[in-house]
Amino acid sequence: MNLLSTSAIGTYACFWIFFAIMTYGAATPTGIFLFSIITGAAVGQVYENTRINIFGIEHGEYTSLPLVIGAASMMASTTRLSYSVTVLMLEAANAFNLAIPMLIAVFIAKIVGDSLTNSLYDKEIRDANLPVLRGTCPIWSKEKKAAEIMGKNVISVTTIAEMNQIQKALESDHHAFPVLNTAGHLVGLIPKRILLVLTSQKRWYNTTRLSMASRTRAKEERNKLRDIEDANSLLEKLEILNE
Repeated sequence: MNLLSTSAIGTYACFWIFFAIMTYGAATPTGIFLFSIITGAAVGQVYENTRINIFGIEHGEYTSLPLVIGAASMMASTTRLSYSVTVLMLEAANAFNLAIPMLIAVFIAKIVGDSLTNSLYDKEIRDANLPVLRGTCPIWSKEKKAAEIMGKNVISVTTIAEMNQIQKALESDHHAFPVLNTAGHLVGLIPKRILLVLTSQKRWYNTTRLSMASRTRAKEERNKLRDIEDANSLLEKLEILNE
């Protein structure tokens, strides 16, 4: 096995990185595993060349360990996988005697990557706006409270809602709304798309099935609205008279 020079392997790695960025940015079907393996192996080869030059080791006595470790570490830092990357590289390199150093290198690469940035798969999920809920909070929001990020004027709907409530909810920028029962207690959450479907299909509630308490409350709400409308009309008339 011939030892490639640092300049040659560096040029080779730069070409691979350039073409990988071009194909990835153009949404061309390509694999991230091959790119990570080749780039990591190139980094391992540069390390091996540096070690040989510093310690004066004969070229025929160098080891392929840095190449395999570099490929596995690059894959782990890119995808944030651990055991699967180790098993994959052990089978690909047919070097099961490297299991312990490879596990150590893979976990170190994963820890360093997690402390610096998100994985490539996490970025893809965020770019695609996929609704994935993690089991743990991100570091930047770990100490935040719900009151710090919630809106002050909450738009809610009741279990038996009138069209003015639905209209107000649909005109807002929110994507879901809390649902309150007749006693004003929170009983659930309804997405905006469900409200759109219900209104487009005219799934109205049958008022004859309302309970007496619900009817009384609905009547009081209508009376309040009517009183407000009467007061507004009276103010308009008074303004006209003053003019």
